[in-house]
Amino acid sequence: MSLSTGQGACDCGFCQCDTDWQGSNCNCSRHVDTCMSNIGMLCSGRGHCVCGKCTCTQVGAYGPTCEKCPTCPDACTIKKDCVECKHFSRGPLNDDGSCARICKDDIQPVDKI
Repeated sequence: MSLSTGQGACDCGFCQCDTDWQGSNCNCSRHVDTCMSNIGMLCSGRGHCVCGKCTCTQVGAYGPTCEKCPTCPDACTIKKDCVECKHFSRGPLNDDGSCARICKDDIQPVDKI
């Protein structure tokens, strides 16, 4: 018996889904390409891809790929402690000695942005 969704077949009340599909009636896509953001991250790093759609888990994140988030920290806020310890040898990561372990990015100072 064929499923109405066309992504598998039913046998004795159980569905055998085609390779790229899952779920009780094979209506849930395993593809994640629809969850890729324009920065190349799955759900912008702020959620999970479920059935080919992003489920945003970070508070304040929304949009088809969780790309909108007015309350999320920006790159400068995220990197602030690493810039302080690697370039200025100060700050909490410098004080507790964790700078080299946590801050893996190369910091390049610039005169203008």
